[in-house]
Amino acid sequence: MTVTGARGAGGLPDEDYTDGLDPSAVIPDHSTLHRGSGGRGLFRGRVESRLGDLVFAAAGLTTFLWLMLLGRTETFFYDEWNFIDTRGTSYWYEVLQPHNGHPSMVPYTIYQVLLATVGLHHYWPYRLVLTCLDLVAGYFLYLLLRTRISPLVAAAAAGVLMLLGPAWQDLLWAFQIGFLGSVAGGLVALYFLDRRTRRSDIAATACLVVAVGCSGVALPFLGGFVVELAWRRQWRRLWIPALPFLAFLIWYLAKDRSETKSGLPAIGAAVHYYGQAAVSTVGSLVGGNTDIGTALGIVLVVLAAGAFVAGPRYAGRLLFSVVALLAFWTLTVVARTISLPVASRYLLPGGVFVLLGAAESVALLMRAGAARRWVTRWRPPLRTVGLTVATAMTVLGGAIVYWNAAQMDAGAGFLASWSADVRAGLGAVQLEGGRLSPGFEPMPSLVPQISAGPYLAAVAAYGSPAVTVAQLSTLPEGELQLVDQTMLAGVPFSERLSQTSTVTGSSCGVPAGSGPSSSLIVTFPRSGLEISTVGTSTHLTLAVRGYGDAFVPDGVISVPGRDSAVVIRWPGQWSPGLRWTLQLSPGKHESSQVLTGLRCTPAGYSPGIG
Repeated sequence: MTVTGARGAGGLPDEDYTDGLDPSAVIPDHSTLHRGSGGRGLFRGRVESRLGDLVFAAAGLTTFLWLMLLGRTETFFYDEWNFIDTRGTSYWYEVLQPHNGHPSMVPYTIYQVLLATVGLHHYWPYRLVLTCLDLVAGYFLYLLLRTRISPLVAAAAAGVLMLLGPAWQDLLWAFQIGFLGSVAGGLVALYFLDRRTRRSDIAATACLVVAVGCSGVALPFLGGFVVELAWRRQWRRLWIPALPFLAFLIWYLAKDRSETKSGLPAIGAAVHYYGQAAVSTVGSLVGGNTDIGTALGIVLVVLAAGAFVAGPRYAGRLLFSVVALLAFWTLTVVARTISLPVASRYLLPGGVFVLLGAAESVALLMRAGAARRWVTRWRPPLRTVGLTVATAMTVLGGAIVYWNAAQMDAGAGFLASWSADVRAGLGAVQLEGGRLSPGFEPMPSLVPQISAGPYLAAVAAYGSPAVTVAQLSTLPEGELQLVDQTMLAGVPFSERLSQTSTVTGSSCGVPAGSGPSSSLIVTFPRSGLEISTVGTSTHLTLAVRGYGDAFVPDGVISVPGRDSAVVIRWPGQWSPGLRWTLQLSPGKHESSQVLTGLRCTPAGYSPGIG
């Protein structure tokens, strides 16, 4: 076994730092499995190392271009508005608030900086931060894996993670800088942990503090760090995870910030959850196939058990992966109920721990006595076999990315469709502006976080992500209907009874159709409309359209008999291109004959005045 001691300045061993450590408990040096000096390793060292770097560079470039391209039509989605609508409150108050039980100091701060610099006009800078975090996580995963397994396989695994289609929420929704920030911070900390110098341990601690400030996903990393250091008997380094955990504990206990709603589930339900989570996580790493995920999950469990038996003294990193994975699933089931094992946003963190554990298991088995004797005896043919297998697994990694692309595209399509609807609805809010009640919620089913008052204040400060009046003519029918619905919900038509009718003898129009499907189409004047009937009072179903071609239901109006009229007005802002049209239909218990007796005139009209 090769033991790498700690090194201080100038690359010399730092005896004060390593004093008291048991060299036999230090993680083994697996690099000779693939980086043989002068070709002595199992794999072709320099050649394969460079090939691994090229594969990762290609995967990283593909990741950046594809993710930025897929999300080009997105806008701020759901929870992000909790970070936007915070004007008027203290930064220090908001930054310490939990979001769904998670600490969000770092994501909230990033959003405030971006709001102050790029505003709400463009969403791509927010996604750029997310994509960069994805690349950082992938790069450091690659660095960690390549010291355990072939660099080619490590690059392929990192590429699969960076483009993990089933985890599209973590890769396309900028709000997930929280989860990805914790994953990236934890992996960078793990990289520094392996360097074993004072400076690297300080850097690892700083990375874990940042990870804790991003989300609760950092907690499984902290638990894994504790287990790994304790297994190595490196007690003096336990301060590395202890300080970040203390920071989390202070935040958690301050002012009872925990938002955890659910308690511990029943044992049977928890076991079922772990099974579902394992199948979903492993399945996402092999193209989203749950059947393959089930079989491969069983193989990985057996592989990890065999690796632990083969080299228990060196199994610190393997235990890190297992403990962190179980801790992640446990915290999820406790905090978010057992109904979310296959949710997209929980697959990527779990996938990181699975990949780390699988690589460590392979490395430990390859260093076992029997395997090392085979390597020594059959080194030349095993080099060829090893490179062939590594190349095949690299190709498989590319195939998995391709298989996962369908789910990534579907996720991007969902976010694009949702964003188009939200932009249309927000455009309606801005068209009406101050005529809306500050507490009006324009799209409670799409964005319950938005109300008119705070949104308009944010627009005044940061700009707008909504469609403009000029863009209305380019919108599809479904979005135009949403504009109409939002405007009518915020500024509805008003109905008032007039005892003195000014309605002339002209009819409202010729009914279209006959029977229950008959209706009158009436162009609505800006001054309003007076409607009366020559007979007795009646009830009419009212539907309205403005920018769209389809009528939006708007309730029932009661039309009085002769010598009185109902006056209908719309108190909203008549924006360019807006033309309201009314559809009057017989009420539920009315005959279509009532339509022929209706009389209409612009409100305020009287003969001789015009």
